[in-house]
Amino acid sequence: MKKLTILFLFFTSIGFAQDIIPTEKNPVKVTPILHGTVVLEYENLTIYVDPYGGAERFSNQKKADIVLITDIHGDHHNQETLDGLDLSQTIIIAPSAVAEKLPTNTYKS
Repeated sequence: MKKLTILFLFFTSIGFAQDIIPTEKNPVKVTPILHGTVVLEYENLTIYVDPYGGAERFSNQKKADIVLITDIHGDHHNQETLDGLDLSQTIIIAPSAVAEKLPTNTYKS
């Protein structure tokens, strides 16, 4: 049972780990959220990459300045998660196949 508890604690903590990557100017903070979803912070810029897994996963994160969606599949372009986030002042960067599926007049251009 002890091994099972340790495995549970390890796997549930993965999503909350952060990496700080030093650069010549300022560090980049990388926060894994779920699957391929990460939040990147550099200076005063916050980037959500492939927001997925529900908006509540981002409740402890700074508001996104940029959202980068890398693919049309649901674990990259997840409209339900996007709809739950305040992206009114956020720039969305996405392939044209994704951009065509985004609601019009919802996001900053």
